[in-house]
Amino acid sequence: MIINKIDCVMSSDQVVVKSFIEDFKHKSRLIVDDSQVAIFYKDGKALDQFGPGDYALDTNNLPLLTKIVNSVLGIQSVFSCHVYFVKKSSFFTRWGTRGTPVKIKDPSTGISISVRSGGQANYKIADGKERTFIAKVVGQETAMDIESVKDKVQEIIGALVKNALASSIQNSRMPITEIQGRSLEVSENVKYELNDELQEYGIELEKFLISNFEFDQKDYARIEASEQRRLEIDDEAYKMDALSGARARARAREGYTYQEERKFDVFDNMANNSGPASGFMNMGMGLGMGMNMAREMSGAMGSVAATSNQNVAKGATCPNCGATVADGAKFCGSCGTKIEIKQNSCPQCGTALPAGAKFCSTCGCKIESSAVVFCPDCGMKCEAGAKFCPACGNRLGDSIKKV
Repeated sequence: MIINKIDCVMSSDQVVVKSFIEDFKHKSRLIVDDSQVAIFYKDGKALDQFGPGDYALDTNNLPLLTKIVNSVLGIQSVFSCHVYFVKKSSFFTRWGTRGTPVKIKDPSTGISISVRSGGQANYKIADGKERTFIAKVVGQETAMDIESVKDKVQEIIGALVKNALASSIQNSRMPITEIQGRSLEVSENVKYELNDELQEYGIELEKFLISNFEFDQKDYARIEASEQRRLEIDDEAYKMDALSGARARARAREGYTYQEERKFDVFDNMANNSGPASGFMNMGMGLGMGMNMAREMSGAMGSVAATSNQNVAKGATCPNCGATVADGAKFCGSCGTKIEIKQNSCPQCGTALPAGAKFCSTCGCKIESSAVVFCPDCGMKCEAGAKFCPACGNRLGDSIKKV
């Protein structure tokens, strides 16, 4: 039967309908409603497609079909083909993971946990993907209603959402303990992942929402415990950093380093320990390391020592090792070399003076040169500073011979 008008009035629950008209003449009318798309098929191959409108079918608007018909039949009067009408409305469905739950590794703790989820979705047949939808979802069916499409979409989403959910959580580094409170963010991430996959079926998600998560309780408890330990460690580390910073600022104000502070602590502990055991320990520390630490401490306390020793008289220098020797010492305290210090005495008060002293440190008397002089008349050896020869009584003046 040849029909001059092709259209399709769909019921509210229909999504795809295959027209019963297979043969029609040139200039036949094709009427496509606002929410529909019409696709012509010949021998199972999709050809020309029409959006909403009223069309007079001829070789101008059916180029693909006309080319095939003319090449096969050599005529243009009658077309023989199938027409599918596809509704372009949005649809709503609920979805949920089925079968084995998805295993997700918690980014924070590395613990794997079993997760099930469910929610709702708004979807439509993607623009430009109507042929893909008919090929992948409708198949050989002559019609498909909303419930049948929902079943198909739920099955597809249920299969794809597992990988999309796992991928989204891993990519965002979101802890498992936070995804329930951040379900909108997770939903958007999963929607983005799913749309790439659903395009292969000619479906586009307009809205996607994960309304609930179900976790394996044992796995979740392990994650919570591990997360709590991590928080405690982070808190302790923060306190230690704050304390270290405060101590560093205090040391900077006082003018000493951490190493010097540790040496102070060691000496404090040695001083505070008591009892036989501690006595032996202190003895060992005193003999074994006390001198080494004392030498090191002398450097650390250099500024204090320099200040406190400003009033101490400088002694002689050891001729062997160069160490400073305390006044009056007969042996070097560093190498044990015997010290021979030549000293003069004040002619007025008798105070012993270092060699080369020009004034007495006790009475202030000027010290003359210690050179030996001889009397020019009798040759008697005289003390420096003498005015008369003790042998002949000759007056000693500038002409005396000094040696």
